[in-house]
Amino acid sequence: MFGRTPIPVAPAKKLIVRETLEAFAAALLQAGGFRGDYARQSAEHLVWANLRGAESHGVLRIPRYLEMVELGIVKGDAQPTLSREFAAVAVLDGDLVPGASGMAMATDKAVELAGKFGIGLCSVMRTSHAGAVGYFAERIARAGLVGIVMSASKPLMVYHGARGEGGLHQSPRDRSSGQ
Repeated sequence: MFGRTPIPVAPAKKLIVRETLEAFAAALLQAGGFRGDYARQSAEHLVWANLRGAESHGVLRIPRYLEMVELGIVKGDAQPTLSREFAAVAVLDGDLVPGASGMAMATDKAVELAGKFGIGLCSVMRTSHAGAVGYFAERIARAGLVGIVMSASKPLMVYHGARGEGGLHQSPRDRSSGQ
């Protein structure tokens, strides 16, 4: 081209129908070891995040979720149980359930308790990445209730200038132990 550098052209974006992406994501998750209902729940949750512009919590997480199954961090066929319940408070033992499914179970239990007692709290332990927690707040709102959704993880943000691991949690509930 006589020494000219071609101008790069951005590729055209392709739109994918939500149901198509959910079905594809669910098929990938199921092929990677998720039980069918867990795969569908996780796919719906991931696509929900993509549709709201939270790409970091969307379908790009699928390879990591499948890696967590391979590493035994997540059980694709987990059998969560009700560990404890007293009045308006419950704790679920997730048995390493995929995060979206564990959080959905906890959300549903909290909504059930709120219907019975006027307030409900449910925690889930032994689960994985909760994902875009706004999904669960929206689920509570659709039930006609007001809710607070939070999750905890190891510290993932470091102070400016810090060296090494550790630092701050990005969730509203900070735990100093990092566990």
